[in-house]
Amino acid sequence: FAWVQPLFPPFFRCERAGARGDPQRCRGMAAEDEPVKLIGEILRISQGAYELSFGELARDEQVSDTFEALLGTLKAARKRKLIEFPGELLLMGRHDDVTITITTHGATMSSEAMISAPGAEADALAAAA
Repeated sequence: FAWVQPLFPPFFRCERAGARGDPQRCRGMAAEDEPVKLIGEILRISQGAYELSFGELARDEQVSDTFEALLGTLKAARKRKLIEFPGELLLMGRHDDVTITITTHGATMSSEAMISAPGAEADALAAAA
């Protein structure tokens, strides 16, 4: 079943969230986690600051490997009021200097993620804070 594995997020995430055996629910949980993970990446790249430029974020190798659709994740995070940025669309090159800012709600969510994230995720978020 090696060819099926890339279609679904790792099973340990689903088990941890209580969705084992339910791929649809598991996929939804992974999508819900992405905006919070984005906050952790912003903190990591900015070395604990609550803002950075879109260019810094988009050109980071770990971010490009983690988020398939960075713009979609940015929009989802803004919709959940975790971050703020001007405009509707951010394009590499043209909007590299646009500042992305973590909101108070986003900072609270990242703090809660540090407490509840297991193992390596908690260590990465703690190092960023």
